[in-house]
Amino acid sequence: MLITRAQIRDIALAFPGASEYASHGGKPAYRIGKKFFTWVRDELDSLIVYVGSIDERDMLVESDPALFHFTDHYRDWPIVLVRLRKASPKLVRTMLERRFRVIATKKLVAEWEAKR
Repeated sequence: MLITRAQIRDIALAFPGASEYASHGGKPAYRIGKKFFTWVRDELDSLIVYVGSIDERDMLVESDPALFHFTDHYRDWPIVLVRLRKASPKLVRTMLERRFRVIATKKLVAEWEAKR
């Protein structure tokens, strides 16, 4: 099943401490506390997700270029773009949970664990 922007919003805001804000051009983006979490790049029909390293990003792109990609703008960042027309809600939830665990406070992670 392909993911919708509404599902992305629901998934992102389900994490403790998550909030929505207007990003570049007034498009919705999400943060955990004051830290960037994710956003949809409409013109690329892709979700922006930080990953563990540039090597990890490159491995994802190599393993499934129909799903994962990046542009020159993100070449020097550990960011992968996830094509919405190929992504499932489960994949997005899993990737965002990994990011959440990196940027959230221990208290927020404990809150997340308690409600699972």
